[in-house]
Amino acid sequence: MNNNKLYNLLRNFVSPIVCITSTHDGKYNGMISNSVLRGSLLPEIPRIIIVISKRNMTHDMIYNSGIFAVHLLKTNQMNLVWDLGFFSGRTKNKLHNIEYEFKESGSPILKNAYAYLDCKIVNCMDVGDSTCFLGTILKAEIISEGEILTSEYFRKHIPAKWSDKYQEQLKEAQEFAQKYGHKITYKQWKNKLDS
Repeated sequence: MNNNKLYNLLRNFVSPIVCITSTHDGKYNGMISNSVLRGSLLPEIPRIIIVISKRNMTHDMIYNSGIFAVHLLKTNQMNLVWDLGFFSGRTKNKLHNIEYEFKESGSPILKNAYAYLDCKIVNCMDVGDSTCFLGTILKAEIISEGEILTSEYFRKHIPAKWSDKYQEQLKEAQEFAQKYGHKITYKQWKNKLDS
């Protein structure tokens, strides 16, 4: 199977579109991701896995603080995808006009999401261009009603005026992955919150 066909096949293994937030050194940030999945089969050990590109500011915040929060978004929150997914926290305060509060971990919790999962990292794995973080869920809550925003919904409803910027950012992300995807560092994770 050629790489393009394989890439399109892998798009079937999708997570919902989520907002991931974190904090470090008094700064807060949020980003959009569709690389999230359940990390445990056991209800008494609730865990979640997120894969974050090392080019994102939120990656460094998560890695250095050991905490993050994942928010399920609703289909009527496409504006958050624009605000949090199309700009860098290095150039603007992406949470400036978004209502949030703090719960267990200290990560910003969006007040109007469908639900949130407030997490602390228990392990991570370097995957070259990204890091795969395994988080234990400290607190979770459904906070509003609505239809959950999925990757399929997003691709079908992306506003035409976003398309060029989306394609440009996808190309940049793929170029970054091409450059660093094979440079994996194998090391043991030490939980920063337990030291």
